[in-house]
Amino acid sequence: MHSNSRDYGELWLQADLMAGDSVSVSMWAVRPAVIDFARQGREELGKTLGEAGLKLRSFTAHLGARPPPEPQIEPLALLGEVLDLRA
Repeated sequence: MHSNSRDYGELWLQADLMAGDSVSVSMWAVRPAVIDFARQGREELGKTLGEAGLKLRSFTAHLGARPPPEPQIEPLALLGEVLDLRA
């Protein structure tokens, strides 16, 4: 999720559901105060997720813009092929 608000500035959130009940959250923000605020709220986030039956596996907050996503790996199979026979 990407947001750009007057109060928090530009920020990105990524939540990954792991093993059905664990959540890993990564956050990027360009304002240091937003990072500090998020880190202070980590325990509360864990409690809230716990009330929903989820576990906070990890939480990371990074200062700066989110790096561009890794390029998609394109399959080597030709159109219409099920297997990559060149591998």
